[in-house]
Amino acid sequence: MAEDVKENLRGFFETSEDYAEVETTVEGLSVAVLPRKGRREKAMALVLKPTGSWRGIYLRSREQLAALRSLVNNPKTEQLIGVVEDLSPPASKAEQKLKI
Repeated sequence: MAEDVKENLRGFFETSEDYAEVETTVEGLSVAVLPRKGRREKAMALVLKPTGSWRGIYLRSREQLAALRSLVNNPKTEQLIGVVEDLSPPASKAEQKLKI
């Protein structure tokens, strides 16, 4: 990754308030500042927000990203979402805008 991106994110991290979020050039991908909590220091997280969703998945490590990839790419996940779609009533327009 380019050093200027790293420096820009370092500045964002050091000067931003808790829960501040900055969008990236990749649609649905942003970076957030997480507050100190318990023993965990203030941290940054990558946020994946599918188009049309206001919620996201927060990732803080490559290990978490690999685990997410494994879940998403598992053939059983595809089968299960098909069953969920078949058994669920159609979503209203409002729900379609808010949910993943």
